[in-house]
Amino acid sequence: MPVVRNQAPVSNLERQRQFRARHPHYYRDLHRRKKAQIKASLAAKAEAKAAAQAEATPPVVLALPAPEAVVNDMVTLTLPDAFLYEPAKIKIVTPGSAPAPGSSPGSSPGSPPSEPQRNPTTSRDR
Repeated sequence: MPVVRNQAPVSNLERQRQFRARHPHYYRDLHRRKKAQIKASLAAKAEAKAAAQAEATPPVVLALPAPEAVVNDMVTLTLPDAFLYEPAKIKIVTPGSAPAPGSSPGSSPGSPPSEPQRNPTTSRDR
């Protein structure tokens, strides 16, 4: 390739402008070719998908009534006794309804305690 000397340096933008001036329809034709290839590819894929779907279509099954023996058979299951539960008897105690275990017997359920209970884990009470 011959090296041309005696030419001033040209920026890339100017080089692109010169190319577009020499080849005015280059990019238009390039984009048309790319779009045509994409359309052809999509059409081929759609055709292949339609052919595969036609092959994969199951044969038509006739909807005939079921035999009489199958229709009338009832299935019954007997469950073992382990599945029969009785409801649990739980006594719910709210703070005001009954004295807590270990509380003083003289205090009534509705009255406030004589001294506030403190949490021994706080730094103030240690």
